[in-house]
Amino acid sequence: MKDILITEIDIAETLTYLGFKGNIPDSRILSAIKRCEEVLLDTITPRFVYKVTDTSNPLIVGRDLSGLLKDCEKAVFFCCTLGQMTDRLINSAGVTDIEEQLYLDALANAAIEQVCDKAQEIITNVYPEYKKTTRFSPGYGDYPLNLQPQILDFLDAKKLIGVTVNESLLMIPAKSVSAVFGLEKRSFS
Repeated sequence: MKDILITEIDIAETLTYLGFKGNIPDSRILSAIKRCEEVLLDTITPRFVYKVTDTSNPLIVGRDLSGLLKDCEKAVFFCCTLGQMTDRLINSAGVTDIEEQLYLDALANAAIEQVCDKAQEIITNVYPEYKKTTRFSPGYGDYPLNLQPQILDFLDAKKLIGVTVNESLLMIPAKSVSAVFGLEKRSFS
């Protein structure tokens, strides 16, 4: 298990989650988003866990993921989370201020993507002789969402970072992501 430090959240990404798609909101909205960012940054506890395996791992199924990993020697399974307090913050905001809940949710979506990016960077730095592929999560393409519980078990995510999955295959805490990416040997020619 590793902690990750996030000191700011990508506001452009947040605005995309809010549906602004290149439009800039007015100063009142931007100010409210910045206030929510401060609250969220004080609340989140970004963590991740990972395991490196070979590409014959039985959790690697489907044409899409197999194609992504076809030139790779290793596969990396990982899970990131913003922590349980993030869910509580977003849910409690919904009781008193729906607009604030919307901003916090969008900020948390942007933040978990940043955590995933940083986790991939940290992991890849351990293997400098390899280059990484893009990440691929259960539910993408033909990679079955119903593998989520086995991936979390494989990573011991419940014990190490407190991430579980419910009967509907939704991750708890909600602002969590599991994924796999490949490590392909660099050619130094």
